[in-house]
Amino acid sequence: LHQLRAGNTERALFDYTEAGRVHVGHDRANTMSDLVDVWWADTRAHGIDGVRMLSGRRTDVDMLNQLARSRMESEGLLAGPAFETRTGMRFQGGDRIVVRTNWYAHADLRNGQTGTITHVESDSGQLTFRRDEDRVEVVLPRRYVDQSVDYGYAQTIHTAQCHTYDRVHLYVDQAMTAEHGY
Repeated sequence: LHQLRAGNTERALFDYTEAGRVHVGHDRANTMSDLVDVWWADTRAHGIDGVRMLSGRRTDVDMLNQLARSRMESEGLLAGPAFETRTGMRFQGGDRIVVRTNWYAHADLRNGQTGTITHVESDSGQLTFRRDEDRVEVVLPRRYVDQSVDYGYAQTIHTAQCHTYDRVHLYVDQAMTAEHGY
């Protein structure tokens, strides 16, 4: 990290590669699938709250989220009734979410906060989630869920700023800049 901060990108990349922290893929789909496999192994070993996948682009995050959610579903970790938002997102108990809009008057919600859904009321579209930062359970009404909640298995680098995670898996391609890596 010191080399990266000092602007020695080539040296930093060499050091990370030598330490086994860089994995090169040959195409987007397989690389993302491999990244989700590594993420999955880390979540099993270290807990899902402290492990995150990041990317600089929203389209990449969407793909990683879909792959991760499919893994959660196939492993039987999503349970209870499901609720589908107006945009077609399907939430169940066990899903990881991120809130995208500040709502200070309602449980001090801030853009980028993450947590795990603990309860879904499919009729009303109301979700309850346990926020990672303080373990408080927060109830979200349908109008907020429809507009301001997304899957939280992966996030953009921007929404993860100011958060600390035990383990991070970063999807990098030619669109990544030095600012993203810092």
